[in-house]
Amino acid sequence: MPEEERMQIEAFCFESQAIEPAQSAHQHAGDHFFCPEEFCLVEVRPAKIKNFFFRALKGKLHHPECRYHKDPKEDNGPGDPRPQPTPDPQTLIPTRLGPPGRRVPWKRPSLEELLVLVQGAKRRPALVPGTLEEVVSAWQGMTEAERLAAPLTISDQQMNYGDAFVFLAKAGDEVTDLPWGERIIFGAAVFRHGKAKGYLFVNPVRRLVLRDERLPFGLIVRPEHHEGRDDRAYVRDIPDESRGTLFWRGPSPQPTSDGKRLDLSPPDDELYHGFALRAEILAG
Repeated sequence: MPEEERMQIEAFCFESQAIEPAQSAHQHAGDHFFCPEEFCLVEVRPAKIKNFFFRALKGKLHHPECRYHKDPKEDNGPGDPRPQPTPDPQTLIPTRLGPPGRRVPWKRPSLEELLVLVQGAKRRPALVPGTLEEVVSAWQGMTEAERLAAPLTISDQQMNYGDAFVFLAKAGDEVTDLPWGERIIFGAAVFRHGKAKGYLFVNPVRRLVLRDERLPFGLIVRPEHHEGRDDRAYVRDIPDESRGTLFWRGPSPQPTSDGKRLDLSPPDDELYHGFALRAEILAG
């Protein structure tokens, strides 16, 4: 079997209690990872040549019947042999909007305990944490069928990409009808640059009803909301007086002091909440 076909790219992480791909596991390589093959369970670590993969700890080998087992004579020392370089890593599709979650304090489990943990983790989607920008980009690149098949957890609620995004044009008019914070709400919007550098006014085309009055709502993007963030470098390139799409996950819009409109306020945590913008109009 070709070397790259046997390369281990997923493992069970004890601290996150989940199966994780090597690419994201590399970001917390100091945690404890194990082969997910239930008759193997050898401890492994994230590694990288050109792609990301897992290899057994030095002096350890996968079970002889494990699909990741390799003859140590292929290598210059104990442990797994050195896999051949592979193509560039693929972009991961997030399965969780947010950080990895609760980190379980390390205490070496028995083989019986580890087996139960791995079996439970394999019944859940592999853990790939993602920011709001990453989740929106993943959604944008999917077909409708792919969105319904791709899992996504938001606020510890497991759903799919199709259900996680709420299209304003198909949603109820009442502000209280929309699942603010629990889903990603999106719709067409008009972008206008402010006179001061770095300011962008985002005004959705759809109006919302509050206390029987239909009001415009929107968002003021300030320099501190995007400057210094590579994933929002596109904000400055959005054409003035153009139409695109606003994606929002956060608190519901609140009426201004004069009661003539509703304003969205970006939360303090803007990696996983707040806004993402796209320069084209996207429909649900």
